[in-house]
Amino acid sequence: RIYPSVEPINDLWAQSVRKTVRGLSAFGRMDELEHAIDETLSVAREAGSDSPVKILLRRLDEARIYSSEHWDFVEHYMQRMIHRHPHAIDYVCLLVVKRYAVGEEIDKQGWLNVATMLLKQHIAYNNHHEILWLAWLIVICKLDVSDDVFEKLARVDNSHVKAFLIQAYVDGLIKKKPKVRLGGKLSTENADWLSNLVGRSQGYSRAKFSGNFSQYFEHLADKNIKLVDFNDHIDSIKQDGKRAISRSRYGYDDEDDDDDWDFEDQPDIDF
Repeated sequence: RIYPSVEPINDLWAQSVRKTVRGLSAFGRMDELEHAIDETLSVAREAGSDSPVKILLRRLDEARIYSSEHWDFVEHYMQRMIHRHPHAIDYVCLLVVKRYAVGEEIDKQGWLNVATMLLKQHIAYNNHHEILWLAWLIVICKLDVSDDVFEKLARVDNSHVKAFLIQAYVDGLIKKKPKVRLGGKLSTENADWLSNLVGRSQGYSRAKFSGNFSQYFEHLADKNIKLVDFNDHIDSIKQDGKRAISRSRYGYDDEDDDDDWDFEDQPDIDF
């Protein structure tokens, strides 16, 4: 694309949001936090984009909002954000789980209400990305959902969702065994290869593999390979100074920030 020399190369709203959140402190005055949040949400509404919200959430992560006395105030905003800005749902869930992982209180009833209501919506539209993040939030934060929620999740025709449910049950994060149907033959070639391998390797199914890669899958299953590891991520983000949100950035969320070097230089683990 060729830009006219008189037009800005970067959208002004992105520059405006970065300026608004730059230097924002999670331990400063609450009215400053409120202004930054409201200003960002206003820009997101005008731009018709969730990117401003993701920039804000990343800054709140850098500022360690999960350890702030203002968490309760910001938490209510985040519960509303994921209704209006679904593309920011991963960042919100990561911040909430970080708060929970370090032993701080979260609004369990509030998140239960939000997660169950949004799951119904996203299951209806087969929004698998949103479904997985909400299910992860429920399981990791031990939200007291009804068995009906997991029954509905088990009917979602997606290999990642199936693998998630199987591993969560095996790890004791789900009490009632989900009715995930893998079939009498576990294909190694179609879109269900992930859930099939997780099911066999974790003892959920005893069915035989089928397809050209059967011998390799049998070998992996015999080794009890674990492809979905909930504890590994939680153990990682419990560390002091470990950010909730990965430092891999894309699009308008990609920004050079010298503050990155204040934290240990180790790769983050994304679920």
